[in-house]
Amino acid sequence: FGFPLELTRELAAARELEVDEDGFRTEMTAQRDRSRRATPHRWALTKDIPRSEFTGYTELTTETKVLVIRKAGDLAEAAAEGDEIEIFLERTPFYAESGGQIGDTGTIDTPSGRVRVEDTQKPLEGTVAHLGTVVTGEVRVGEKVNAAVDVKRRRQIMRHHSATHLLHKALRETLGEQVVQKGSWVGPDHTTFDIPLNRAISKDELDRINRRVMEKVREALPFHESIKPYKEAVAQGAMHLFEEKYGDVVRVVCFGDWTCELCGGTHVKNTADIGTAIIVSESSVGSGLRRIDMVVGEAADELVRRDRDLLTELAQSFNVSPEQLPQRIEALRGQLKEAERDRAKLRDQLRSTRVGGADGLAVKHGRVDYVAETVDAASVEELRAYADRYLERVRSGVVTLVAGDKFVIKVSNDLVPQFDATRLKDFFGTGGGRPHLVSGKLTVPADEAFKRLAEELGGGPA
Repeated sequence: FGFPLELTRELAAARELEVDEDGFRTEMTAQRDRSRRATPHRWALTKDIPRSEFTGYTELTTETKVLVIRKAGDLAEAAAEGDEIEIFLERTPFYAESGGQIGDTGTIDTPSGRVRVEDTQKPLEGTVAHLGTVVTGEVRVGEKVNAAVDVKRRRQIMRHHSATHLLHKALRETLGEQVVQKGSWVGPDHTTFDIPLNRAISKDELDRINRRVMEKVREALPFHESIKPYKEAVAQGAMHLFEEKYGDVVRVVCFGDWTCELCGGTHVKNTADIGTAIIVSESSVGSGLRRIDMVVGEAADELVRRDRDLLTELAQSFNVSPEQLPQRIEALRGQLKEAERDRAKLRDQLRSTRVGGADGLAVKHGRVDYVAETVDAASVEELRAYADRYLERVRSGVVTLVAGDKFVIKVSNDLVPQFDATRLKDFFGTGGGRPHLVSGKLTVPADEAFKRLAEELGGGPA
């Protein structure tokens, strides 16, 4: 989850590879679904899962007590170094994954050791399972321990979660009040936000949405929360997910008086703490569903730094300032197109010269006249052009040309269907076309293919 898709794109592009983004999103969704399905089953054998008091809204370290240890699916009184375990605490600052927000990581220090918490899940409402590994010493049921969340990671998660609230409001302002959240994922390095929409969001709309989010970041809107009856919160206009099941009493999270939502996640104290917010992309993730990918805070700063470094490097390679890059690139594109046109003209002239010279054309005679040669051609189109010119000289016959692993077979109309190019291609490899013209990829040595062709056309060895 922690490796940003935009960084994957950059690394892939540097190696001239493409990222299967649709496949990535499909597999990511499937993995999250598998994780959620597996979590309740993992604890199904425990009838009395202890409830934990969550302290993570106000503190990131908590003195607490170990209530339950599970090891390899069974209850245990203790766990030693190297054991992979699940711990339930009396009180915990660790946020368990829910509402799209990823679970916390961190450490649990015992009198004689340490547990590295690698994930936090919620098997049942009100319960918190800390999944991790004993890295030193041991941990025992009943011990007093110190639970500490990874502060840097949590702060980045809080920034991203708060930013999704601003994004939600900005989306509704720009695209219409019918836009509602259909899903989200909030991590330390990026966040995704899904909305129902039957079209792509334009660049202009994305720019306006991003600017609106940043306006509210700079306004330093204060965070405030309240606990109230669900019906009262909805009546007061708090945004909520219609598919979500809420209890009778809910937590309402607001930033100033600009946006209020029902939310159980962790947030910054005011929007200025979010820092830079950048919408990286928007894409389709299904019929009538769009996904916005956004980075904020340190992740956004890192993205800006990478982009700036890349821009500077490109400008230096072209010996221009960054501001002059677009004009320089456009000029080079024009020069490239002109060079390609000149190259095509030169190759056409070369073909005319080579084919026009009678000494260079070796016509073989069998049941029909034919040409079987290897030529220098950069593409199938160029091979076809050679074949056209050769056939103009042969008039009635079969022309077969090979360039690298490509081949073209052209048969004069008067010899079709007696000599069908789609049948003759089997001597050379795979391909397709029509009875008078076929192109394809060579799968046997050219000499062997020419020999078989000569035997077929009755002219002896080619």
